[in-house]
Amino acid sequence: MALSPEEIAQGVENLWQLKHVALWEAFLQAKGHPQPVDPAVFREALVSDPDPRNRRAGAEILGELGLRAEIPLLRRALEDPDSFVRGAAAISLGKLKDASSLSLLARFSEGKDLHPREKEQFLIARLMLADPRTDRAVLDQLADASSPWGRAHAVELIGFSARTELAPTLLESLEDARETGQGTVRTDRQTGCQTRKVLVQDVAVEALQRLTGKTFAYDMWGSE
Repeated sequence: MALSPEEIAQGVENLWQLKHVALWEAFLQAKGHPQPVDPAVFREALVSDPDPRNRRAGAEILGELGLRAEIPLLRRALEDPDSFVRGAAAISLGKLKDASSLSLLARFSEGKDLHPREKEQFLIARLMLADPRTDRAVLDQLADASSPWGRAHAVELIGFSARTELAPTLLESLEDARETGQGTVRTDRQTGCQTRKVLVQDVAVEALQRLTGKTFAYDMWGSE
């Protein structure tokens, strides 16, 4: 029985998705192996794969590998036609602590036509690299009590920065019970109930846990 064009298209889509997942599975399996992970397959995915999801996976995994030899390739990926690939490359440069890429990241992150998620990723990468301008802007936003959404946004950026020295700057936000207005569905870990009311302190708890690996609560200044 012949397949319809729709079924063929779905099959192709599934194959691309399988490759994206397979790249991560290969990385995770190799990571636990005593032999060093060969970055060649991930490098090839980033450079020549026609599917942006696979190029993005390549960029992300090259950052996870922590190989500074991949920095030039990741810098070139900042010019990829896909915004998600560009954002992934920026985050990987941040993870590799490549301070020499700061000026390049600053130039790209100040572009006018950036996808919102891409802009966030460039900001996080610059925070990872302790860019003074980005630090000042994000910490000023955190200190501005007039905007719950702005404070929550700054808290979230710091949470993804991997800079544990910034954790104390988030403690005050644990007492900020204002709604952020983000309207994101969240699930309460204890009750399993979903809510669309996201509080600044919700974002602070997640950010602190991400930074420190400890459990925080609204009414506590440290771990449980």
